[in-house]
Parts: sequence; structure tokens; C-alpha cells
Amino acid sequence: MRRIVTYIGGFVLLVMMMTMCGRLGGANEPLPMDSIVVDTSTVVGKNNGARYHLALNVKTLADSTYRALNVALIDSLLTPNIVDLYDTAGISPRQRVEQYIKSNFAAYKAFYGEVYDEEPNAGTASSDYTLTTEMRRNDDGIVNYLGHMESVQNGQSTTYTIALNIDLKQQRILALSDVVANPSDEHLVKSIVKQLCKQTGADDLTQLESNGYFTHTPPYAPENFILDSDAITFIYIPGEIADREKGEIRVSVAR
Repeated sequence: MRRIVTYIGGFVLLVMMMTMCGRLGGANEPLPMDSIVVDTSTVVGKNNGARYHLALNVKTLADSTYRALNVALIDSLLTPNIVDLYDTAGISPRQRVEQYIKSNFAAYKAFYGEVYDEEPNAGTASSDYTLTTEMRRNDDGIVNYLGHMESVQNGQSTTYTIALNIDLKQQRILALSDVVANPSDEHLVKSIVKQLCKQTGADDLTQLESNGYFTHTPPYAPENFILDSDAITFIYIPGEIADREKGEIRVSVAR
């Protein structure tokens, strides 16, 4: 009888493990994903005076148990001061995106409505914002969620990436302090400076500064990072630590 109970217990444990593996997957297994795709525009003023175009392709985890996590991912990518106007309780990821669009368009119309009320013959203006996302699992089982943005204002384009790192077991987005004990640690910051010197051909921080890096801020480790099993890739968006013309800057250091 004891042996039968042991077999049954072992079988139940095996089923539980298979269920978890099927839900979370191994390091090399694809993640079950859905996509929220929206392409829409709004116009303010006569003769297409001001046009605002949004094109969003937001990937989400397909399992409904990750609803709150999916909403948190969307909120981390889209403008916080707009989406925070709404309560997140019970809301779906698609509804969250729709709220973002509605509020963004309302703010745009309010701003340019005043412009054209004061000056009906004001020139035309155009804004285009594109967001595409990708989700991948690394060797540690952490999911890297990358949002690739392009903002075009009257023909001038800026591209950058926002990286989020997801612990699926805990269903939360990891902060840098979850990965390194002290994000402001001198050794970590020096490693970033050393690697950036290698990438740019600079000898030291002083030369980096003379080349236009860290001129308005001391070196630091940003919260925008990609976590891999053996390295952390820090991402600085255009204008963050150097002239905007230098574009997005990535620096990888060993963990």
C-alpha cells in the first residue's frame, strides 16, 4: 500500500512539473504571446493643420493569469502621466492601450485646438509615434521585453529602446536593485565607463567628457537595461548622456 501511495505521489508531482513547464516553458521554448495592433490618427485644425499618427504593436503574454503583468508592461512603455489617470483594477491589456490612445489624442487636440483658436492660419504640424515590441526568454529564464520606439516630429526622427526584464515566476518587472546589490556601486559605474572608453576609443573619463559624454551628468547605471545570464547591457536613450546626434548608446558589462 505504501508503495502504491508513493507511485501516486510521484505521478502527481510529475504532472505538476509538466504543467508548470508547459505554462512557463524552458529557456529555449517560445513564449505564448498575443499582439495588440493599432494604427490610427487624429487631425486638429483645417486642411490637416496638425496630424498625430500612432502605430502600436504591443506583444503580451497569452496566459490570462498574466493580465496584471501585461498591464504593468504597457504602463512602463507608454507615457505614465497619461495612463496613470485611469484605474487599473480589472482592466484588460487592450483596454489599457485604448485608454492611452484616447488620452493622448485628447491632450493633443486640446493643445493644438488652443493654437489654432489663437492663430487660425498657423502652419501645419505632424507627429508620428511608432512602438514595436519583442519578447524573448534568456538562459536564466528571465524574459527580456523590448519596446522599440520611433518619434517623428515635423520630419525629425528619434529612435530608442526601452528594456524591461520579467521574472515570470514572481510575475513582476525586475528593477536594477533586484539584480545588483547597489546600482550606484563605484565598481559597476567604473565598469561602464571603462567599456564605453573601449567602444569610443577614449583613454579615460576625462577624454570621454571632452568627446561629449557625461558632460551634464556624472556616470551612472540606468534602469534601462537588458539582463542576460552573463552580462547586463545598459541602454541610454538619445540625449541622456551625450548629444542627441550620437543616438542610442548601449554598454555591456559582465555580471
